[in-house]
Amino acid sequence: MKFAILFYAVFSTIGSVETKEVISWGLTFNHHEQCIAFYDNNKDKLIAGVKEHAQKQYDKPLHLTELGCAHAVSNFGEELPEGEERDAIVSLRMPLYTGSSI
Repeated sequence: MKFAILFYAVFSTIGSVETKEVISWGLTFNHHEQCIAFYDNNKDKLIAGVKEHAQKQYDKPLHLTELGCAHAVSNFGEELPEGEERDAIVSLRMPLYTGSSI
């Protein structure tokens, strides 16, 4: 098992208390400070990209409740079958953005 710092986003369905957490495995960092600096330098593009992904993926009105950096532990070296999500233990969530209707 290995660890990485990565981005997470939490969405809620508008008009519902249902939430969905999405983890981004495409971009990882060695520590929270690197993740925060990347967010600070790219926040407009990151937020726009997260919103666009959610609209395409879920095809319903969502609210971006939170976006931030988190510590994840998983077997990063293992190849996954296409479409399968990586199992991970996610902790130490550090919110960097809260609230935005999409």
